[in-house]
Amino acid sequence: MAKLTGLMKRGGTYHLRVMVPLDLRPAHEGRSKIIRALNTSNRHEASLKGHALRAQWLARFEDLRGRPTDAHSVALPSSEPVATPPSAKQHHPSLRQVFNAWQSVGERTRDSVQACNRALKQFESTEGELPVKDIAYEHGARFRTHLLGSGLAQKTARDYFVWVHALLRFAKTDMATLARDPWARLNIEKPRNTPRRPWRTDELQRLFAQDLFTSYRLPTDPKAGKHAAYWIPLLGLFTGARVSELAQLRIGDVCRGPSSTWLAITDEGDGQQLKTSSSKRQVPIHPELIRLGFMSYVTDVGGRPEDPLWPHLPLRKGKPGGYFSQWFGEFRRKVIDERYPDFHCFRHTVRTQLAEARYPESVKDRITGHAVKGSVGTRTYEHTTHLIEEAVRSVQYPDLSLPRIYRP
Repeated sequence: MAKLTGLMKRGGTYHLRVMVPLDLRPAHEGRSKIIRALNTSNRHEASLKGHALRAQWLARFEDLRGRPTDAHSVALPSSEPVATPPSAKQHHPSLRQVFNAWQSVGERTRDSVQACNRALKQFESTEGELPVKDIAYEHGARFRTHLLGSGLAQKTARDYFVWVHALLRFAKTDMATLARDPWARLNIEKPRNTPRRPWRTDELQRLFAQDLFTSYRLPTDPKAGKHAAYWIPLLGLFTGARVSELAQLRIGDVCRGPSSTWLAITDEGDGQQLKTSSSKRQVPIHPELIRLGFMSYVTDVGGRPEDPLWPHLPLRKGKPGGYFSQWFGEFRRKVIDERYPDFHCFRHTVRTQLAEARYPESVKDRITGHAVKGSVGTRTYEHTTHLIEEAVRSVQYPDLSLPRIYRP
């Protein structure tokens, strides 16, 4: 059975959400959506009921469009009459109005709204604010040609095209404004990704020769988060952790035992999130980080366990390491003006060293937070703390000079 648009669960019971087309909202007391309980907690049963109810609503919308504007009332599914104002007129929304409706449905992240808006502006720059009903195949073909010939990276061009196409699909499936998808046969090929690679020794030497790492001269850019600018790259270099995992660390995530210290990479704190369930892990703190003064820094921060480890670092909603990643990208390009290596390449650097030390995939996965592959025994086997600590200590950079410059 096809996926049901608008199916959602509330308090254990499934509901159906149907978007009211813009031109019919005056006939529905201005409501943008209608939500009806399906009175079941069984997804299959809810899907059957929901498909039938959605079909009724869409048929009712078409019926309303065919009625004269002086109709007094309409019988709606679930027997709820809604008055139809005599002045209601047929209205054909523009793609910009569809975008506004799309924003109001569900939990849209700030990043996705901004990305969609940028794509829509690109479309409007070539085609203007067309009514959605007038957007045809040729508009999509022309937009695709414009994007591919504008000098944008192919991935960016494809992203723009996909976002605008998504708005058309929203107009069709959620708003019932379009009878069909006019761009169904159009696409921009997904570019072949250039695989990330480990940092080379000469690149690491150039990066860590900057004043930040030789004299603790902290950047003034707020996105760098003061002390975070020094410690987060070093943590990435010796743990292979993702930038968002490190950016969202709390003081209590730095754990001290009788004979070892480790980072708790977790999503248990307020606002913390992880990419996958396998990302939750404990990573021993490398002796080199301790030599450089990391544990002294943690002590100096003070505060409660739930307080942020980087009190000056702003966290982006939905992407905690977003602001820091922007700063690091700008910082790194002043030293290495190429696409790669980026911060994520620290993960490849660590995995490469672990591979060269002949540690199995399961050990590498547990340290870097990848899903453990292989047999059931491999996936469920709990490696000893000693083995994981030994693997982390095997990560070494003998040709990289890192002086201790942090002082409590």
